[in-house]
Order: sequence, then structure tokens, then C-alpha cells
Amino acid sequence: MSAKNVRRAFRQEFKDLPRNGLWRATTVFASYLLAIAGCIALGAQLVGQPGAASALGIAALAVVIATRLRGLNNIVHECSHYTFTRSIRANVMFGRIAAVVLLGGFRKYEREHATHHSFLGDHEQDKDFENLQVFGIDQPVTWGSLVRHLATPILGLHLRRYFPVDLSFEDGRAVGLAKLGLLGAVALGAWLAPWTTLLMVLVPYLYVMTAINYWNDCVDHAGLIAESDDLYASRNLILPLPLRALLFPRNDCFHLVHHLFPSVPVQHLPACHRRLLSEPAYAALNHRPRLPKGQSAGLVGWSAP
Repeated sequence: MSAKNVRRAFRQEFKDLPRNGLWRATTVFASYLLAIAGCIALGAQLVGQPGAASALGIAALAVVIATRLRGLNNIVHECSHYTFTRSIRANVMFGRIAAVVLLGGFRKYEREHATHHSFLGDHEQDKDFENLQVFGIDQPVTWGSLVRHLATPILGLHLRRYFPVDLSFEDGRAVGLAKLGLLGAVALGAWLAPWTTLLMVLVPYLYVMTAINYWNDCVDHAGLIAESDDLYASRNLILPLPLRALLFPRNDCFHLVHHLFPSVPVQHLPACHRRLLSEPAYAALNHRPRLPKGQSAGLVGWSAP
């Protein structure tokens, strides 16, 4: 069965799933900002403290901060699909505010990400894939490519395409000035508390978050993106709930479901996945990948059949 047939079978059932109201969307958005601020404040207390426990605490907080920044990045993605909240205007507002925190651009992301859904895997027209081609994201997943994808962000080799700063004024003068103001605040923090700024702001933002973004792109499409049918060009990665809450804070581990039904709000993706399991072609895919069998056999369930 093709993605077209799966969409036809479930389109009506998934069509009108509710989006967040403005109050809930604001609460969700604020929770990420408060988590980031709280972790930075806690990290400031640990910076300079001697001992391995402090070092481990700082490292753990840096990872948590990066995953909360990733959550804001996911909200930008949801807003580009107008699924974060009911109002189109509110989606644009939340997307722009999140882009300020991430020093990114909402309209640019919205424009480029639309090509990813329209031309998935096209070497020229998929602008998301354009950034990934240099990393061999379309090559089969083997032990060798798995090690390479793991090592690329650790060595910082991903930064040439994942450097997140966009200081353009495309989203409006107020948004552009807000980004410059935030950048100034970081510079002031670097002067007043250099180690806290380095370990709790710059490292989580520039290194850990971008590494997570790279690995998430690998999880989403590595070895599959060249497939002509959307049913086989993306994957899910179903992990235990605590790991999902940390590493995939907005249910983005259900990436295949998202590509099949991009208008479904993320809070409904787990339930939609369970419903789709009633379709044999979808259920036959391996949603909990196993390790590679052999050097060139590909990763079971992670390569197209």
C-alpha cells in the first residue's frame, strides 16, 4: 500500500483533530522558557563548585537546556504548519517569538520547510534536504554510516550547515531588534558571568542543540529520504515515555505520522500512530529499530523494504 492510500483511508478521521487554545498554547510555550531559565539559574550555582558531582550536574543541565531549546524549535515547526494553536495569527506570533529565542527566522523556516513536504528528498527543491546532502543522509544505514552520523556532531562537523543564528529582519523590525537585544544580553552575560554564559547558554545552544537537531534529522530520514513513496521515506522512533519527553519533547519521534498527515497537531500523533497500526502496510514497518545485521545489510526497519 502507498502513502496515498493510507492518507485516503484515514483522512476524514484525522481531519478535524483539535488544536491548542490560546491559553494552553501560552502555557506550553511558557513552560519551555521557564525550564530554560530555571536550568540556567541552577547551573549558575554549580559553576565554579569543585568536584565531579558539580561537573556532572552542569553537563546534565546543558543537555536539558538543549532539549528545551529543541522543544521551542519544534514549536516553530508546528507554527509553520499552523497546528500549534487554533488562530493563524497566534501561530505566526508564537513562531516569531520562539524564533527570537533561537535567534532564527520564522518566515524563512516556514518557506523552506514547505518544500520539504512538497518535494521530499528532491536534491534541488527540498531545501531541508539541501542542508543534509553533504552528510550522506540519503545513503543506506550501515554500521559505518551509523558511526559516522554519531561522530559528526561530536566533532562539530555539523556546524557548517547547522549554525542556527539568523539576524535578518524578515519577520519584522520588532522581531529583528528583539534578536539583537537578546544577543546583547548574551554578550553582557559573557562579560559579567563568562563561565555561566559559556556552559549554560552557548554550549547548549550552539553545540548540544545543533547536535540533537542533526541526530533527529538522521532518525527521521537517514537511508530513506530518496524513496519515492512517503510511506517509506520517513520513520518513527518509538521510545519509552521518559526518553521521549527528554529527547523528543513535542512528539517529533512520530515523524512518519507527521509526513503522512502534516496537519495533525503533535499532541494527537501517538493516538494517530496507534490507529494507523490497523493498516497492515503501516504496521509492517519497524517502529522500534533494531541493530544492523551485517556490514551492508542496512539497519533493520530503517531501510526501505
